[in-house]
Amino acid sequence: MHPEFYKEAPAWLDALSGLQSVVGIALLFFLGLGLRNRFRLN
Repeated sequence: MHPEFYKEAPAWLDALSGLQSVVGIALLFFLGLGLRNRFRLN
């Protein structure tokens, strides 16, 4: 992508990228919890 594209990006695209970052971090957290429970030793 060209740097000029980001300067002219609409506000909803900026909000969508922020939301994607938050959702991605949350899903990684839940994946980590699931793996911890899956491989937990007795």
